[in-house]
Amino acid sequence: MDTSRRQFLKIVLIGSGTFVMGKMFGPLLSKPPQDAAPGRRLSTFNVSETEQFLSVHDAGGEEVLQIDYLS
Repeated sequence: MDTSRRQFLKIVLIGSGTFVMGKMFGPLLSKPPQDAAPGRRLSTFNVSETEQFLSVHDAGGEEVLQIDYLS
């Protein structure tokens, strides 16, 4: 068997295997954890969500991060 053909087949098999594994495990990795809900108090941060933006506040109530939604 020609070495370039063997290398080509190896790359095709590895690529297709990676594609199949990504299709199988991709949805599992993209889902947020079940206990992560908006407005839930995390260990040191409080996350609140409105229709216009998402805010992250520290334990003292000071705003740390604000993300505006694009309409």
